[in-house]
Amino acid sequence: MNRWDALKRFWERSASWAVKSRLHRYLAHLNYFSSQPRYPWIHYRSEETGWWRNAVEPTRRYPVTVARELENYRHTLPLARELKRELDARDALLVLTMVPYLNTLSGHLPYLSQELAVPYVLPSFENMYTADGSHLHRVSAQAISAEFWQAFITLKPVRDKLSLK
Repeated sequence: MNRWDALKRFWERSASWAVKSRLHRYLAHLNYFSSQPRYPWIHYRSEETGWWRNAVEPTRRYPVTVARELENYRHTLPLARELKRELDARDALLVLTMVPYLNTLSGHLPYLSQELAVPYVLPSFENMYTADGSHLHRVSAQAISAEFWQAFITLKPVRDKLSLK
Protein backbone atom coordinates (compact mmCIF):
# COMPACT_ATOMS: atom_id res chain seq x y z
CA MET A 1 0.00 0.00 0.00
CA ASN A 2 1.42 3.38 -0.92
CA ARG A 3 1.37 6.38 1.43
CA TRP A 4 -1.75 7.93 -0.14
CA ASP A 5 -3.73 4.70 0.17
CA ALA A 6 -2.51 4.27 3.74
CA LEU A 7 -3.57 7.82 4.66
CA LYS A 8 -6.93 7.39 2.93
CA ARG A 9 -7.54 4.07 4.71
CA PHE A 10 -6.52 5.62 8.05
CA TRP A 11 -9.11 8.42 7.68
CA GLU A 12 -11.78 6.00 6.48
CA ARG A 13 -11.19 3.74 9.48
CA SER A 14 -11.01 6.69 11.89
CA ALA A 15 -14.31 8.07 10.61
CA SER A 16 -15.89 4.63 10.78
CA TRP A 17 -14.72 4.15 14.36
CA ALA A 18 -16.01 7.60 15.38
CA VAL A 19 -19.46 6.87 13.95
CA LYS A 20 -19.62 3.37 15.47
CA SER A 21 -18.51 4.54 18.90
CA ARG A 22 -21.18 7.25 18.98
CA LEU A 23 -23.82 4.88 17.63
CA HIS A 24 -23.01 2.23 20.25
CA ARG A 25 -23.69 4.72 23.02
CA TYR A 26 -27.37 4.34 22.10
CA LEU A 27 -27.46 0.92 20.43
CA ALA A 28 -25.52 -1.81 22.22
CA HIS A 29 -23.51 -4.34 20.24
CA LEU A 30 -25.40 -7.62 20.69
CA ASN A 31 -24.56 -10.94 19.10
CA TYR A 32 -26.50 -13.83 20.58
CA PHE A 33 -25.18 -16.35 18.07
CA SER A 34 -21.44 -16.21 18.75
CA SER A 35 -19.61 -18.14 21.45
CA GLN A 36 -16.33 -16.55 20.31
CA PRO A 37 -14.86 -13.42 21.89
CA ARG A 38 -16.32 -10.21 20.51
CA TYR A 39 -13.22 -9.24 18.55
CA PRO A 40 -11.23 -12.31 17.45
CA TRP A 41 -8.78 -10.14 15.53
CA ILE A 42 -5.09 -9.48 15.30
CA HIS A 43 -4.12 -5.95 14.32
CA TYR A 44 -1.04 -5.60 12.13
CA ARG A 45 0.56 -2.17 11.67
CA SER A 46 2.96 -1.29 8.88
CA GLU A 47 6.22 0.20 10.14
CA GLU A 48 6.64 1.98 6.79
CA THR A 49 3.24 3.60 6.27
CA GLY A 50 1.49 3.28 9.62
CA TRP A 51 -1.42 1.46 7.97
CA TRP A 52 -3.42 -0.91 10.17
CA ARG A 53 -4.57 -4.26 8.79
CA ASN A 54 -7.06 -6.30 10.77
CA ALA A 55 -6.97 -10.05 10.29
CA VAL A 56 -9.11 -12.74 11.86
CA GLU A 57 -7.19 -14.36 14.67
CA PRO A 58 -5.58 -17.56 13.42
CA THR A 59 -6.44 -20.74 15.28
CA ARG A 60 -3.27 -22.66 14.46
CA ARG A 61 -0.63 -23.42 17.10
CA TYR A 62 3.10 -23.05 16.51
CA PRO A 63 5.32 -23.83 19.52
CA VAL A 64 7.46 -21.00 20.85
CA THR A 65 11.11 -21.96 20.55
CA VAL A 66 14.26 -20.37 21.90
CA ALA A 67 16.80 -19.27 19.31
CA ARG A 68 20.54 -19.46 19.69
CA GLU A 69 21.55 -16.29 21.50
CA LEU A 70 23.77 -13.65 19.94
CA GLU A 71 27.39 -13.32 21.05
CA ASN A 72 26.64 -9.93 22.59
CA TYR A 73 23.91 -7.35 22.72
CA ARG A 74 26.03 -4.19 22.91
CA HIS A 75 24.27 -2.82 19.83
CA THR A 76 21.03 -2.56 21.87
CA LEU A 77 22.57 -0.42 24.61
CA PRO A 78 22.48 3.10 23.06
CA LEU A 79 18.74 2.97 22.34
CA ALA A 80 18.02 1.37 25.72
CA ARG A 81 19.98 4.14 27.49
CA GLU A 82 18.03 6.78 25.60
CA LEU A 83 14.73 5.16 26.62
CA LYS A 84 15.89 4.94 30.23
CA ARG A 85 16.83 8.66 30.24
CA GLU A 86 13.41 9.61 28.87
CA LEU A 87 11.60 7.50 31.44
CA ASP A 88 13.76 8.81 34.29
CA ALA A 89 12.91 12.36 33.21
CA ARG A 90 9.23 11.44 33.60
CA ASP A 91 9.81 9.72 36.93
CA ALA A 92 8.69 6.42 35.39
CA LEU A 93 10.05 3.01 36.24
CA LEU A 94 11.53 0.86 33.48
CA VAL A 95 10.96 -2.88 33.83
CA LEU A 96 12.15 -5.00 30.93
CA THR A 97 10.16 -7.93 29.55
CA MET A 98 9.23 -9.47 26.25
CA VAL A 99 6.48 -11.41 24.55
CA PRO A 100 7.80 -14.66 23.07
CA TYR A 101 7.42 -15.46 19.39
CA LEU A 102 8.27 -18.36 17.10
CA ASN A 103 12.07 -18.26 17.49
CA THR A 104 12.67 -16.11 20.58
CA LEU A 105 15.85 -14.34 21.64
CA SER A 106 15.88 -13.22 25.28
CA GLY A 107 19.55 -12.75 26.16
CA HIS A 108 19.27 -8.99 25.82
CA LEU A 109 17.06 -8.76 28.92
CA PRO A 110 19.64 -9.79 31.56
CA TYR A 111 22.31 -7.83 29.69
CA LEU A 112 20.29 -4.60 29.55
CA SER A 113 19.02 -5.13 33.08
CA GLN A 114 22.58 -5.21 34.38
CA GLU A 115 23.82 -2.32 32.22
CA LEU A 116 20.88 -0.04 33.03
CA ALA A 117 20.41 -1.21 36.63
CA VAL A 118 16.72 -1.98 36.05
CA PRO A 119 14.69 -5.11 36.82
CA TYR A 120 13.35 -7.52 34.25
CA VAL A 121 10.64 -10.17 34.16
CA LEU A 122 11.09 -13.13 31.85
CA PRO A 123 8.16 -15.55 32.05
CA SER A 124 8.67 -19.16 31.05
CA PHE A 125 8.17 -20.05 27.39
CA GLU A 126 7.38 -23.66 28.21
CA ASN A 127 4.17 -24.89 26.55
CA MET A 128 3.69 -21.53 24.82
CA TYR A 129 2.30 -21.33 21.30
CA THR A 130 1.86 -18.61 18.72
CA ALA A 131 -1.19 -18.40 16.50
CA ASP A 132 0.77 -17.28 13.45
CA GLY A 133 4.47 -17.39 14.34
CA SER A 134 4.35 -13.87 15.74
CA HIS A 135 1.30 -13.36 17.98
CA LEU A 136 0.67 -15.61 20.95
CA HIS A 137 -2.22 -18.02 20.82
CA ARG A 138 -5.02 -16.75 23.09
CA VAL A 139 -4.48 -19.42 25.78
CA SER A 140 -0.70 -18.82 25.82
CA ALA A 141 -1.22 -15.06 25.99
CA GLN A 142 -3.48 -15.43 29.01
CA ALA A 143 -1.03 -17.80 30.75
CA ILE A 144 2.03 -15.65 30.16
CA SER A 145 0.16 -12.50 31.19
CA ALA A 146 -0.81 -14.07 34.50
CA GLU A 147 2.77 -15.22 35.11
CA PHE A 148 4.15 -11.79 34.15
CA TRP A 149 1.84 -9.82 36.47
CA GLN A 150 2.50 -12.16 39.37
CA ALA A 151 6.27 -11.63 39.02
CA PHE A 152 5.97 -7.91 38.15
CA ILE A 153 3.98 -6.89 41.21
CA THR A 154 6.46 -8.59 43.56
CA LEU A 155 9.44 -6.58 42.27
CA LYS A 156 10.70 -4.27 45.01
CA PRO A 157 11.12 -1.24 42.67
CA VAL A 158 7.53 -1.70 41.47
CA ARG A 159 6.17 -2.01 44.99
CA ASP A 160 8.20 1.03 46.07
CA LYS A 161 6.93 3.03 43.10
CA LEU A 162 3.37 2.07 43.89
CA SER A 163 3.97 2.46 47.65
CA LEU A 164 3.00 -1.16 48.26
CA LYS A 165 5.77 -1.85 50.74
